Amino acid sequence: MQIREEYINNYNKAVELFRKEFNKAKDYSLKFALYYSFRDYKDNLIDTFSEKVKNNVTDTDTAIVEIITFNNELYDPFHKIT
Repeated sequence: MQIREEYINNYNKAVELFRKEFNKAKDYSLKFALYYSFRDYKDNLIDTFSEKVKNNVTDTDTAIVEIITFNNELYDPFHKIT
């Protein structure tokens, strides 16, 4: 689905920016704050994507597959950072 590719591309750009800031941070409390902030960003992105998919797809099974696929694609880059 094209919309998923757009979201993934934007997410990957955000991951790179986050990685740079996370690696620059020396204080563990700042690293924790950055981590939780980015995790919240990721979760909000999943919610936003899910709503778009639900509004644009009439088949429930297709929507579920798209949302799960999207979530899985976000998981790996996020957890490689930390």
